[in-house]
Formats: sequence, C-alpha cells, structure tokens
Amino acid sequence: LNGTVGIRKYLNNKYYGHYFGIYGNTFSYDICFDEDNGYQGEGNGISIGYGYVFRSKKHPKLKFEPYIRLGYLYSRFDTYHASNPWDGKYYYNWHKKASEFVPRRLELNYFGPTAIGFNITYDLIWLRKY
Repeated sequence: LNGTVGIRKYLNNKYYGHYFGIYGNTFSYDICFDEDNGYQGEGNGISIGYGYVFRSKKHPKLKFEPYIRLGYLYSRFDTYHASNPWDGKYYYNWHKKASEFVPRRLELNYFGPTAIGFNITYDLIWLRKY
C-alpha cells in the first residue's frame, strides 16, 4: 500500500516534454518470498525525479510518460515465518494492553532508485488549445 504526492516543473511551461519533480510518499507492506522469509512494516520517503511526457500527434490528449526517481526511504519492519501458525499478535490488529505492545524491531535506511516506470494518460478535460 503506497501513497505518493508530488510537485512537477515542466521545462517548457506546458504539460508535456521534460520535467523535474519532488515527491514524498508513505507506505506499508507485507512481503513474503517463501515460508521462512516474510517482512512486514511501514515507512516514509522523499525523492527527486525526471521524466518526459510524449504527446500523441494524432490524439493530443493521449500522453506517454517514462520516468525515474531517486531518493531516500526509511522503514521500520519485523520479520516473520509464514509457515508458523498465527499467534494472535498481528501488528495491525492489536487488542491487548498498550503496555504490552512492542514497536517494530528492525529498521532500513535506503538511498537509490525509488521508482522507475511508464504512464499512459488521457486528459478528460483540457482547457488550452493545442
């Protein structure tokens, strides 16, 4: 589960072509690769990005956008074994005393690529003339 907010600056002051952006995100995850290697946690991050928006000549409202982002992510997490039976201590469903609650025990600091992708968008409302 990931939420991202960002601000972009297009170099040509239109909504296509080269752009740079600043992004912030928050996330939670539960990843299990096999029965013995599961990771569950939450985190936050900040990144800068570059992208290019290609506008279709035949349909100007249709746009294609490759992008890359580099930044920093911080996460607190726990490991678990998926093969073990559920013990009632699921982190997001805590119903016992608050004094018995144990915060995440491990943490991760990561710097590097935070997103590489490709968007296809279509402008439903566009007030400028092409």
